Amino acid sequence: AIDILITFDKFGVSGHTNHCIINEIIKDPTFKKPSTLVVYELITKNILRKYSFIFDIFLSLVLSFVNSNLIFINSPFDYLKALNAMFKHKSQLCWFRYLYLFSSSYLLINNLKKL
Repeated sequence: AIDILITFDKFGVSGHTNHCIINEIIKDPTFKKPSTLVVYELITKNILRKYSFIFDIFLSLVLSFVNSNLIFINSPFDYLKALNAMFKHKSQLCWFRYLYLFSSSYLLINNLKKL
């Protein structure tokens, strides 16, 4: 009974092939989705915004109002839960993942566009 689906946009945040393909599948006319399913895609940020952590909050808020997009904001508690979850996957913690965890605005605020 899923009624909302949130996926990546065509850029897949970091150009990750799996992320990009998911967007292609969702937009494919042969994809059979329930008529009640509402789909949102995460809007990819440029690299400057991606790694600007809390400094991207103002711009994300402004852009969401200008473009009438949905905005998702994590609480400090949710941010800490995300960090905790990542630290449970030690094999994923390369040096660049630490950069991501402590500087990525995606862990704090995200703009979503309705498809």
